[in-house]
Amino acid sequence: RLGVAGGCGVAGGRVLAAGWGRPGGGGAGRQAVAMAEGGQVGGGGRKERRLPPEVNRALYVRNLPFSAGADEIYDIFGKYGAIRQVRLGCEKDTRGRAYVVFEDIHDAKNACDHLSGYSVGNRYLIVSYHQPSKQLKAQEAQHKEAEVADLRRMADEAQRRAG
Repeated sequence: RLGVAGGCGVAGGRVLAAGWGRPGGGGAGRQAVAMAEGGQVGGGGRKERRLPPEVNRALYVRNLPFSAGADEIYDIFGKYGAIRQVRLGCEKDTRGRAYVVFEDIHDAKNACDHLSGYSVGNRYLIVSYHQPSKQLKAQEAQHKEAEVADLRRMADEAQRRAG
């Protein structure tokens, strides 16, 4: 989930978001990505073409160098089209990750196709489309695994007491 974090601002007409917070931290980031996903297909005189359903304007970027800033992300991804927003992870578990939201869905697809595997600071970027349903399923699976581990631990303790 995205949340609101400090360090946000505007530079040269671009939204700079320096980080996202913990789940439940606020709704502005979730709304921005949700708006990006529901954007219109097409634009600017381009030939309309059918895109796969997982394609949307929000890209999820992993394996970024920790030193990468929002301006560097804009420089790398901006070559493929107008960017609406960049959100960089700033906490221990989100560092090296970012969300990049494009104005146009075709620009996002082009950037994802070309920048997956691109080398930045001796690290190869992993670029995919933001898919909240898959992330929710992964979170639910982690929660279930933790619940099973707790039940096993409680059963082991009960067995030790009884035996």
